[in-house]
Amino acid sequence: MLISDYLQKDHKVFEKILIAVLQKNSAFLISNRDNKLSKKQINTIEFLYNKYKKGWPLPYLLNYQEFYKLKLKVNQNVLIPRPETEIMIDLILNQCHALKDKQVNILDIGTGSGAIILNLAYILKNNKNFKFYASDISIKALEIAKENAKNLTIKDKIKFKHSDLLENIKLNSNNLIISANLPYLCKKQINNPCLKKEPKLALYGGIDGLDIYRKLFNELRILKHIKNIAIFIEIDPKQEKSLRSLIKNNFIKTNIRKHFDLRKKLRFIQIDINNQP
Repeated sequence: MLISDYLQKDHKVFEKILIAVLQKNSAFLISNRDNKLSKKQINTIEFLYNKYKKGWPLPYLLNYQEFYKLKLKVNQNVLIPRPETEIMIDLILNQCHALKDKQVNILDIGTGSGAIILNLAYILKNNKNFKFYASDISIKALEIAKENAKNLTIKDKIKFKHSDLLENIKLNSNNLIISANLPYLCKKQINNPCLKKEPKLALYGGIDGLDIYRKLFNELRILKHIKNIAIFIEIDPKQEKSLRSLIKNNFIKTNIRKHFDLRKKLRFIQIDINNQP
């Protein structure tokens, strides 16, 4: 079998598999498409493709997912970072730019593989005004996030905490940015066959998908000592009305902003809380 034989079948999938198996890039595959593959390479390629056809997500099989500017290790203990979530990083970076001369704590709740906080810490690593924190209820997920941070040589930039939301988190800055891509799917949604291999803990948010956000907002009310809090959350567009009511019921001085994904669907809510007297 030649490289070209696979590229002619299911190009996008086989391209990724070939890159992983051969430890080469796309340019190599193109310029060496007539190279003959060894029996061992063929067996590995076929094994991975057969598992993919049986419903295994390719990132789990290859043990990595490219997200924003980084290549991250992933496995079944963490949710596979989605391309649309990359927009959240842009939104937070805009917020950071506005606060670049202030002392700011950035907290990623439910960090999973560390996709959001790792990109932020990597991009902002030279600005000493920003302090980075990441938490997750899953110890196994935190292990993956820490390993990714170590591989990117930014482990010392981030404080990782095993915590159920804010339970073990202590922050003292007057400016806090929170990224919270928390579970927001209802039972019907998590039964989607496309999600069956991913951790339910990172997906299921209760009957209406908002249980975790209810708990988070309730906990955020006690952070009166932090003057300015900006929270970025990812949601299902159908949850907007319920979420607005939830926010208004929990916070008095607040501003709600909507942000959309590449398909022009509401995907992110920014909540600006002012605790100043």
